[in-house]
Amino acid sequence: MWTRRIHALATVFAVVFLWSAAALAGVIEFNVNNVSDFQDAIPGDGLCESSTGSPNKCTLRAAVQEANAQGSGRIVLGIAGVYRLSIAGADENAAATGDLDLNVDIEIIGLPGAVIDGGLLGDRIIHGRALGTIRLVGLFLRNGTLTSPCPACAGGAILNQSANLELIDSFVTQSEAAFGAGIYNAAPAEMLIERTRITGNVAGTQGG
Repeated sequence: MWTRRIHALATVFAVVFLWSAAALAGVIEFNVNNVSDFQDAIPGDGLCESSTGSPNKCTLRAAVQEANAQGSGRIVLGIAGVYRLSIAGADENAAATGDLDLNVDIEIIGLPGAVIDGGLLGDRIIHGRALGTIRLVGLFLRNGTLTSPCPACAGGAILNQSANLELIDSFVTQSEAAFGAGIYNAAPAEMLIERTRITGNVAGTQGG
């Protein structure tokens, strides 16, 4: 009887392992190699290429747009420097202007020395809109701003609207909003924060 159970469990674990490996293999990785803020040339073609026409220029915004179009993605900030958002345009949800709209399962990994700066554009930095999982690791976020005339705006650096969001080994600072200047997690979205510092943010309510 126990032998049968062990064999059954082994089969289940094997199936789960194979499924996980297949799922992981299906995720496209985008290596960001330029700190400029340019849109992706052709979202959906599987290539992170900036709209400037350079095939070797993969920007953070272009990587997010391409991952959204692909249905998932892993984004690695491959060089140290300030990734400053500079394309104004709030309330747009395709990551083409303003904040970085994460509409699908996305993982963003920041290497030491990489900073994502909201550019004081009057918009947040990251907008979690996926129904699945968003994982942010090693990110330094600053200068997300949602200010007057936007009295009900929430989430100066991060607004997690619907995703299961994980924020790990990160730093959130110098952002501003009416509510949740650093992070605003909207119910019923779930958020896990580990080894992360949230400080120096300013809000009317819920500063951190």
